[in-house]
Amino acid sequence: MQKTSTQQTDQPAPGQAPSGQVPGRVSSGEPASGQPLPGWPGGTADPAGLSSVTGAFRRPVLTRRGPSLRRLAGLAGWAAALGVVGLLVGVRALIAILVTKPPHWYEPTLITMGLVGIALTAGAFLTIQRRYVPWALLGLSTGVLVSSIITTGMLK
Repeated sequence: MQKTSTQQTDQPAPGQAPSGQVPGRVSSGEPASGQPLPGWPGGTADPAGLSSVTGAFRRPVLTRRGPSLRRLAGLAGWAAALGVVGLLVGVRALIAILVTKPPHWYEPTLITMGLVGIALTAGAFLTIQRRYVPWALLGLSTGVLVSSIITTGMLK
């Protein structure tokens, strides 16, 4: 029996997906890995590289929980206190620079100490999953802040 142009077939044309379907997918929406598709390179349902690309966008499964709220609040409170005191030291230093003629080493030293203190505080938040490291980093940051207070107090 010959087919006429008015008869419809159950098979799509080569290289085309059945109506209502995306090439490489079955009707459930899952990839049809390993099923041959006529007209696709390699003859598989997953065109070359598709599965590696979609795998790159999957979210990793987290096995560790976040820090406790008490620990996070303590870390944030200490960091906030350092920020407020650091701001006061910075304002005091700015006034000292504008009003007096500080030594040539004063400004670079104060800027360096401020940046080191900020980096140590940021490092404390980045290492919050560790037990003692964030507290040690905040302690070092406090030491840097105390040294900048002493340095600022040296100007008269």
